[in-house]
Amino acid sequence: MEIKKLTAVKLKEFVDSKEFKELDNIPISIPRALSHIDNPRLDSNDIIMFMAYNNNKFIGYLGAVPDYIFVNNKKQKIAWLSCMWVDKSMRGQGIAPKLLAEADKTWDSNLFIVNFTQTAKNAYDKIYAFSKFKVYKGLRLYRRLNLAVLLPNKNKKAKKIYKLLKFIDLCSNFFIDIKNKIVSKKLDKNITIQFVDNIDDETLKIIEKTNNNNLTKRSKKELDWIINYPWILSSTEKNIDEKRYQFSIYNKRFLAPNIKIFYKNKFVGFVMLNIRDNHLRTPYIFADKQNMNIISQVIIDQIKNLKIDYVTTFNNELINELKKSSQFFYKKTQYRTFLISTKLLNKFKDITKLDLQDGEGDSAFT
Repeated sequence: MEIKKLTAVKLKEFVDSKEFKELDNIPISIPRALSHIDNPRLDSNDIIMFMAYNNNKFIGYLGAVPDYIFVNNKKQKIAWLSCMWVDKSMRGQGIAPKLLAEADKTWDSNLFIVNFTQTAKNAYDKIYAFSKFKVYKGLRLYRRLNLAVLLPNKNKKAKKIYKLLKFIDLCSNFFIDIKNKIVSKKLDKNITIQFVDNIDDETLKIIEKTNNNNLTKRSKKELDWIINYPWILSSTEKNIDEKRYQFSIYNKRFLAPNIKIFYKNKFVGFVMLNIRDNHLRTPYIFADKQNMNIISQVIIDQIKNLKIDYVTTFNNELINELKKSSQFFYKKTQYRTFLISTKLLNKFKDITKLDLQDGEGDSAFT
């Protein structure tokens, strides 16, 4: 087996190549490739794609998103592993562990992982290179019923009763919407918001003020990059690349509103939200804890305006505020595990004292 390693320049050449156009399975979508190439924390020699071949046949891949972490005033280059896949015909032959071992060697064990499946976790465990970094306890809050979407994703047999589930959703949501309208509270008249498409100086100040204990210390460049280079696009039309790529490229609705929040004309917070169809998440929240009630009111107002069915967040302060809302009829605990290369964990004594936001790794993009 051969593993080809691509820098940004080589990745650009690859996605423009005849080979890429003719592959049955592609290792990256065009939107993701453009994002990888423009990553502000990318260096020209960083390896961002590992591609496995067997007898010249493309059989698997593993992506890497370069980043920096900041521990004890030291800046450390790292990469987040992202989107691992192995051809069905080659599974069970140790391809995934070999890709991971090559990434671990190439990045000198300076790696983080989040958003992984149990199958991927099994591959991580085989190379004995990773440890748990943090496990965040979050909450998923359901505002409307959406069985026709959620159940088939968990159990393929549920697809057979799709029409029945759709009917149950329709009938239940008729009464839920009436209830939500009755108990709905208006946004505090002292709160105003501003939608933005870049990080201005005022926003940067509040980011820096509330970013002291964050491991990655996002700044204007990284957040503007996330805003300008989404990995998922809104579309109701089918695209040929959707069949060739094993991860998401399009959703019927994908929105990423970025909101500056003011209370009595004073700037109190900035949030970056992520909406896929009718699911809202909170990749980045920059605000003092005492203002989280104001932040939660704005998020709930967006939930109502955008007709969101359910919300997922791992921000403890926001969770405490959302729990008070009468807009949600059901709540379910969620867990998000971050893995770190054991070598990197042992390198920094105080690294576990630092925090990560919901959008770290590739989470803000997906």
